[in-house]
This record gives sequence, structure tokens and C-alpha cells, in this order.
Amino acid sequence: MARPIQFDRAQALEKSMHLFWDRGYCNTSLQQLSAGMDMRPGSLYGAFRNKRALFLEALQLYFERSSKVFDERLNSQPSALEGLRYFFARLVDDLAQDDTGRGCLMINTAAELADQDEEIRALLDGMFARHEQKLFDTLQQAQCEGDLAADKDARALARFLLMTIRGLRVYSQTRHDRDEFQQLVDTALSTLM
Repeated sequence: MARPIQFDRAQALEKSMHLFWDRGYCNTSLQQLSAGMDMRPGSLYGAFRNKRALFLEALQLYFERSSKVFDERLNSQPSALEGLRYFFARLVDDLAQDDTGRGCLMINTAAELADQDEEIRALLDGMFARHEQKLFDTLQQAQCEGDLAADKDARALARFLLMTIRGLRVYSQTRHDRDEFQQLVDTALSTLM
């Protein structure tokens, strides 16, 4: 009797995430997913129900990974303000070293689907809100530490910094100049002074 084929769900999900990230939701066909995930269409449907459900899981995986990096970088330094600076320094490094031009899966999804799909728009809004909250908490901590003036609006600054991150990710899809990235980051961080 033949043994059933072993299926690594996590590995398949990882592969799908990269396919969607490279091509977008609409431009990734079931055939491409099947080939890229090393799965037959029937097996893919059996494991993930349908393309949309697979995409939502892949998007969630991307968010969890990006959030982990987001948190680690912000919390990596002795002070909150140093953590913010470190976060943005690493972002510049990431953008300068990325030659794929694929940007951020969350931002790409917002551009592709948010105006067409209420569920995805709400999901992305929640994801971005969590990143904004982390920035807000960091800015409030910087205020408590005396490194950010108490009269600065931490919520508005958090939104501005999140917009800066999102803008840099989009900008990097067509531009690839470390000095420009650094100049933009320096300008954004000057609002904290």
C-alpha cells in the first residue's frame, strides 16, 4: 500500500505568500499557485478551501512576520527614541538592498484590492492600526523618557511615521537610491525634534 504524500502546510503557505507578493492577488492564477506550491489544484483546495482563503492566510503570515520585525527593531535600543532611529536606519538598509522592487505585500494589497473588497480593506486597516499603535506607544515612551517634547502630538506623529514607512515602500518600487531614502527618513525624523 502506498504511503500518503506528506504535506507541509507551513511551507506551502510560505510559497504562496511569495507568489502573491511577487505577482499580486489578481495576477496569480490557480495554476501558478499549484506549480509554485508543488500541489495539485484539488490538494490546494482541500488544504486551503480556495484562492481567496489561501491569500488571506498568506497576508496574515506576512503581517505576523513584518510585525515581529517591526517590534524587534523598535525595542532593540536602550531608549524609545533610539529604537525609532534604529528602526528607520534598518528600513533604509532594507530598501537599499532590495532589488526585487516588490515593496510590501500589505501596501500592494491595499493598492490592488482595498477599494474592491470590504473585508480585505478592514483587515488591512486593522493591520496598519496595530503598527500605528506600536509607533504611538514608542513615541509616548520617548515622551516619558524626556526625549520627545510632551507637547508633541504622539498620535499625529505615529500616523505621520506610518505614512512615511508606507510611502518609502512604494517609492522604493521605482527608485533605488539609498541617499534619497536617507534624506526622506531624516526629514521625517526631524519632526521629532
